[in-house]
Amino acid sequence: MGSLFILLCTFNSNEIIGAPSGAIQILCQTVNIQMYDSYGDGWNGGVLAIYDVQGNLDWIGWLENGSAATYTACLDPGCYTVFVDPGSFPAEISWDIDDGTYWLAGGGAPTQTTFQLGNLITGCTDPNACNYNSSANCMDEGSCIYGNCYKLEMMDSGGNGWGGYSLILVDNLGVVAMNETLANGSYGIAIGSLPHEGCYFMNSNGPPSPGNSEISWNLYYKYDYYGYFQLVSSSGDFEPFPFFCSVGCVEESAANYSPFHWQNYADYEKCCFENKCIIGLENFAVSNNIPGAFTITNNQDEQVAQGKLLMYQEVGHFEFCFPDGCYTLHVTPFQDGGSADVQWEIETSDFYWNGTGETSYTFALGTIVEGCTHPDASNYDPMANCDNNVCFYNCDSDLDGNGLINIVDLLIFTSEFGNSCE
Repeated sequence: MGSLFILLCTFNSNEIIGAPSGAIQILCQTVNIQMYDSYGDGWNGGVLAIYDVQGNLDWIGWLENGSAATYTACLDPGCYTVFVDPGSFPAEISWDIDDGTYWLAGGGAPTQTTFQLGNLITGCTDPNACNYNSSANCMDEGSCIYGNCYKLEMMDSGGNGWGGYSLILVDNLGVVAMNETLANGSYGIAIGSLPHEGCYFMNSNGPPSPGNSEISWNLYYKYDYYGYFQLVSSSGDFEPFPFFCSVGCVEESAANYSPFHWQNYADYEKCCFENKCIIGLENFAVSNNIPGAFTITNNQDEQVAQGKLLMYQEVGHFEFCFPDGCYTLHVTPFQDGGSADVQWEIETSDFYWNGTGETSYTFALGTIVEGCTHPDASNYDPMANCDNNVCFYNCDSDLDGNGLINIVDLLIFTSEFGNSCE
């Protein structure tokens, strides 16, 4: 019977030119991991782990006993981080890693250090970034771009670039948010981040020479969960236009004034001149197909606002304006998951509060006047905007008018029993 062995490493099974038919070319590189213990009884709980640039565990091991041992690991080219847990006797531990020719890393315990191996492709390795590079095997520190991501595809049929012509995005305060051009060649991609949500105006720096006939482009915007979607494309000449525009309030005296909405697209009815209230929802289980929701009721249990996350939406923010008074926020959990899947927050000019799961949270806004707010009560106070839960109700059986039907009312009734009503 032949022997059986298992090799744990990353490999590429594509056919290699010049290799025998059906051969598997293993691209990972063997490294040697030497472990030492000065006392000679192993690492006593100490562990050495190697992680790749994406945080994946590629190798883990320890010195079980004795004073020294050598292990091997097969690693792809890239950047790696070594973590050494000290165990019970860290002063006894030391270690080294080499590739057979060069020393790569070493030290004692505890340790966190890095090393590089083979041919490196540097770039942004964070999948949440605008410019994530799935081919990069080593992080280019500081290169990642986050938030309101755009991607601009630039084409030139003549193959000589755009000749100084560029596409420009300007917000409604006149701040340039994007200025991109194809310096040379027939194709290029520019990726960046817009400074804020709101409204932008697409323009250019003028027609290129000899003309626009060779130029075309596609502009994409990245939504958190769905990835990049094409917003607009053009070829040749085009007229400047506003886009990314969301309806909002541009009235400076309003509580929810936002300078980043486009003036021509403002909806005055969205302006908030009373108490501004922001509700936030976050879905911790975006794979659920039925997200959660919330409602807000006033002190008379009337619904005055509601909101919910869209299907597979991860985060949502909702703004409202309410008169002075007391309100209750009701949050319902996600129907396909537990209540812990939803986190909520509420923010006003006076306070901030948050929580997790199903809730009914009561809060007050503005100047509060407590009293009975139920119109059918005998002590109804039309000036009150927050109920004090003390209301009296008159009825025919409440003969003494104290708001209660009790033994006193019965005594009054019996004392009048048999009398004629005039």
